[in-house]
Amino acid sequence: MSPNSQGLVPLPSWKAFYEKFRKRRGILFTLGEGDSGKSSFVTWIAHRFVEEKIKFAIVDADIGQSHIGPPGTLGLSFPVAPFRSLDELVPEELKFVGSPNPTGHFLPCLVGTKQLVEKATQLGASAILVNTTGFVKGDAAFAFKLAKLQLIAPQVIAAFQRAKELTPYLDWLKQQEISKVFLFSVSPLVNTRGFQERTEFRKKQWKKWLKQGRTITIPKPKIFPAGHSPRDWKNHMAALVSKSQRIISVGSVREADKFSLQLRTFPDPGNNISYLIIGDAEVDA
Repeated sequence: MSPNSQGLVPLPSWKAFYEKFRKRRGILFTLGEGDSGKSSFVTWIAHRFVEEKIKFAIVDADIGQSHIGPPGTLGLSFPVAPFRSLDELVPEELKFVGSPNPTGHFLPCLVGTKQLVEKATQLGASAILVNTTGFVKGDAAFAFKLAKLQLIAPQVIAAFQRAKELTPYLDWLKQQEISKVFLFSVSPLVNTRGFQERTEFRKKQWKKWLKQGRTITIPKPKIFPAGHSPRDWKNHMAALVSKSQRIISVGSVREADKFSLQLRTFPDPGNNISYLIIGDAEVDA
């Protein structure tokens, strides 16, 4: 099988799915553990939509391996020009989670994903591709994913299964009539990455993000969460929020004291800063 124009090799099942989805469109939700091919699938569908000039959006809800925005954020993008990798896409909007791990951060993950899907709908996307984390095993993961499915109510679910790891989800999905489920085998071409490779990927993504930015010093604004000493904030993820409650810049704290904060951040927030959110995770970049 030869690759398409952007270098991805689609499986025959992907092509059959696309012919159905391009007519139905709506919200597509990916489901599967890490390294099951979800991002490659979303990328390939996106390439086809761009070729056909279909207005669509991608919601990157994979906070651990983020492509649209740095790790620890949720990103929304509207691709219109050809691209090779999701990394090339410019965020239309970001939501801040503050950690690459959904555990302990379910609420911002759920609310942020829902808000980005709503934004994509409001801006006229006829199809919305929601790429999710590989957090699928265990009771907490099951509760988290079901809550996200119920919030978003996707018309279509693309499930990628190696063995029987998705059985609890597939059994639950049989009991509802909102979503049409398409089950795919994991492609043998998918690369399996270990913990160290995933860590290095996050480091690379943060370096690329911060390289575009600049270091700014601001008088100590209203900061959330409160109750922490400034010395505890060094190297932590941070998001600058505008008066309209929009994330306008994301970066990391370089220095902090009781008078001011120094951050390396992108994009330039200008003078529209209302407050700062400090994340749980530190940035190693």
